[in-house]
Amino acid sequence: MTALGLVPHTGWAWLVRVTGTRAKPVVAARERVVACDVLDGQLYHLAAERTRDRESFVVNRRAQAVELATAALRAHASDATAACVVGQVAALPPVETIVASHPLIHGAEGELWRAIFAEAAAALGLAVTRADANSVRKKPEATFLADGKRSLGAPWTREVQDAALAARAVL
Repeated sequence: MTALGLVPHTGWAWLVRVTGTRAKPVVAARERVVACDVLDGQLYHLAAERTRDRESFVVNRRAQAVELATAALRAHASDATAACVVGQVAALPPVETIVASHPLIHGAEGELWRAIFAEAAAALGLAVTRADANSVRKKPEATFLADGKRSLGAPWTREVQDAALAARAVL
């Protein structure tokens, strides 16, 4: 079996593939999967610069972003059955509320890209789970993480480890 763990950022995500079974998971790969350039992925920043049609702009660009993320994930998801997207799940207010506050723009873009990668994984037929980082870290598997670091090398940051733990959780 194969599962994917994803830690999204604006326009890209850390992706970790875990194979095997729950009892014997193996970290098989780590990739930085890019859907689009970061500046092109800042949909709420771009919407804030517009004077009208902000809502339709975000809706249309989001649909394009899902297509790009789906294409970026396709090669990694061919034999996977499940994916876990790491990060808080947040309900977003209307676009006009978001673009009125720069800090809210940043938080909204984080949620936007977590949702985009979750939707892209689902479009590829994967069973998708979303989990915050604290929940995937509840049972850190020291041996599993050490084996992953040994087999993949650097970078083996907290986010990459979170992606590995998330993939293992849905394996």
